[in-house]
Amino acid sequence: MDDNKSFWTTIPGILSAIAGLLVAITGLITALCQFEVINCGTQGYGSIVVDSRPRGAKVFVDANLKGTTTDGELTVTDLEEGSHKLLLTKEKYKSWEETVSLAADERLFILAEMKKEDEKPSTQPTPSSQPSVLPTPKIPTLVRPAPGVLMDNGCTGGRDEIKWAFTWSPLPGATKYHLYVIGRTATNPVVDLDNLLAPSHIHTRTAHITSTHTRGWRWKVRAFVDGAWQPWSAERTFDVEKENTDCPEKEDTKPSEQAGEVSPPGVPSLVRPAPGVLMDNGCTGGREEIKWTFTWSPLLGATKYHLYVIGRTATNPVVDLNNLSATTFMHTRKAYITSIHTHGWRWKVRAYVGGAWQAWSAERTFDVERENTDCP
Repeated sequence: MDDNKSFWTTIPGILSAIAGLLVAITGLITALCQFEVINCGTQGYGSIVVDSRPRGAKVFVDANLKGTTTDGELTVTDLEEGSHKLLLTKEKYKSWEETVSLAADERLFILAEMKKEDEKPSTQPTPSSQPSVLPTPKIPTLVRPAPGVLMDNGCTGGRDEIKWAFTWSPLPGATKYHLYVIGRTATNPVVDLDNLLAPSHIHTRTAHITSTHTRGWRWKVRAFVDGAWQPWSAERTFDVEKENTDCPEKEDTKPSEQAGEVSPPGVPSLVRPAPGVLMDNGCTGGREEIKWTFTWSPLLGATKYHLYVIGRTATNPVVDLNNLSATTFMHTRKAYITSIHTHGWRWKVRAYVGGAWQAWSAERTFDVERENTDCP
């Protein structure tokens, strides 16, 4: 009898220990979800991260109040795929509205720039005298590329050209700009243009930079204001990717043969991106959009093409266009992809020939760089 009594008196202790273990596991899962170590969102649903300038706006999604931006970004989760109407309101500011399209498992960032309501002109008298202020130097602010960004390189054999995009802030009163770009050990610049009318420039050249000269490139800008050149901006550096990083395949070798892909006869051959290439990602805060370029071989007699692009675990594609007349397409979107969804993206193409859709090409995969890799 004493043994039975001892056995039953231990049951509450065992149950208490199990309950404590379950609480600890639940807390760990909650923390992993919060820091996006694991994906705890509802499968097949998307989310929208909303921020506003200024902060403190009420956020409505499809006429339902979801919260405010008082403490920063507001994340609205478990949204169905499709269109959603956003409305932000704030006292003394005009309402901000936008309709966005959301894919399944997508995380979309929205930054709302809110404008003040019309205000009456100030009635305060203008002071008769102002303190002497030295003129501020008129120097452009460098925007893109960001410091240390990895820039494009060309390909051997002239298969792909170098493309570098430079952007800086416009200056009031500036009539032209001077852009200067030079390698770390070079004596002569590759760009030295002092007649640029816009605050941006794309440098292209059919060439490639060898691995010994890919690091420590420098660039700067100055403006021509009031009949004189103003001081140079601070220099900014960038590096260049290895040559042949994202080249189209050689003409004497079919892309499908190079990649180990086998496509049925009479279907397009996938050209770019090459297998396993690291593609562009966006930036938090809506500072830069995603830009993906897809290219495939033309097919004799084809009147249109169908491009299909989907994430590794997604149920709905981000690109599903069946009316493309050209053999290339650039997908752009103001969003970013979180680190748990950057691997194993797939794409394929088919052609419309003789009044019917032909077979799909073999699928090809690519990965996406981490968010905030090359933001302004």
